[in-house]
Amino acid sequence: SNKTLELAMLVTARENDCMYVWNAHAASARAAGVPDAVVDALRDRKELPALALDEAAVINYGREFYRTHRVSRGAFQSAIEQFGKQGLIELTLTMGNYALIAIAVNSFDSELPANRTEPVLPV
Repeated sequence: SNKTLELAMLVTARENDCMYVWNAHAASARAAGVPDAVVDALRDRKELPALALDEAAVINYGREFYRTHRVSRGAFQSAIEQFGKQGLIELTLTMGNYALIAIAVNSFDSELPANRTEPVLPV
């Protein structure tokens, strides 16, 4: 779903400290149904509120991969149960694509738009 992919982009942005991708997707993630409390907790690296199963699957899968460069059997199983094989492939490729974007914009110190609506990531 759009909610799943937007959340994947946010997890990728946060785990890579990419203000540009975060700014580009935080509002659209909220609009797609990611609860404000989840977006804010991800942004501020605070304890996450109670999560829906799909939200937990995306966040755990992404965090495990970005932090350990692997995904545990449990995180993989939860994600495949939520999204199916094709959905998990799309989720993984979306995270990889946005990690590539994060590397590029972080490397070139891309400017944030002046009219941004989201606060800057605390890094």
